[in-house]
Amino acid sequence: MWASVSPDSPQLNPVENMWQEIGEKSYPNLTFESMEQLEMHLAQARMKLENEPQPVKSIAGFQWIVSSL
Repeated sequence: MWASVSPDSPQLNPVENMWQEIGEKSYPNLTFESMEQLEMHLAQARMKLENEPQPVKSIAGFQWIVSSL
């Protein structure tokens, strides 16, 4: 069975929604002095998501993903 899905659909690439969540919650309106500083900040944001998986489930837990696991 084939379904018609728009190429811009967030269900096609759920990581885009995660990047939006990280940007809005972790570093809104921040600038970084170096790439290392940005990498450290992103690592902290990732660790927070790993320790609190509910936002990930609600953002990227589309039924087609969950049922395929």
